[in-house]
Amino acid sequence: MVFYLLFMLYSLDDTLCWVPDSRGAFSICNAWEALWNRQPGLDWHKSVWHSKAIPRHAFILWLVIRGALTTQDKLLIYGCILAIHCAFYGEGCEDIPHLFFTCPYSYQVWFSFLGKCKLLLRVWSWDATIRWSCHFRGRQLRGWVVRIMFAAAVYAIWSERNARLHGESPRSESIIVHDVSLAICSQINSFSGVTPSPSNRWLHQSWGFSDVIFA
Repeated sequence: MVFYLLFMLYSLDDTLCWVPDSRGAFSICNAWEALWNRQPGLDWHKSVWHSKAIPRHAFILWLVIRGALTTQDKLLIYGCILAIHCAFYGEGCEDIPHLFFTCPYSYQVWFSFLGKCKLLLRVWSWDATIRWSCHFRGRQLRGWVVRIMFAAAVYAIWSERNARLHGESPRSESIIVHDVSLAICSQINSFSGVTPSPSNRWLHQSWGFSDVIFA
């Protein structure tokens, strides 16, 4: 009997078995799952990358969060420039906190955008602002507007900074807010089926959104 069992065992053909899959079957999908080193989710991800994001705005915001913008403090370390100065007022060290918060120009841009959302940002630091933006999630109009506005404000400040450093005529804070507000309105006006609640009506009037969003 033992001889018969051994004969049957050695007579079987060799087969390949993909161990990570419960059925032993190989596929590109389960190979990727086996090789991919999963990392914990990032809280700010949905504040940057979402279905209603304006791509160029989201990309710049992503670079800021990742610390990848070539601000003057980095250029000085790399030896690309000999001195640093604020592109807006000529004073102050151009790093991320100064460029986006400490500078009076940036503060005025933020103040105008936040006023349109009836919001107040009390702590002016980059980390605190990222945490603040993570509170605005979901599919309510207010959450969409704040996320789009947040990226638009960062994009506007960075774009104007680059324009001035390259010798273009400076634009005032009010012009920046007006131009970017048009981009935000264009994005929100693509919405439909928004509930005409009092808070949504207020945002509609504050930003000048089209009535079609309620259709």
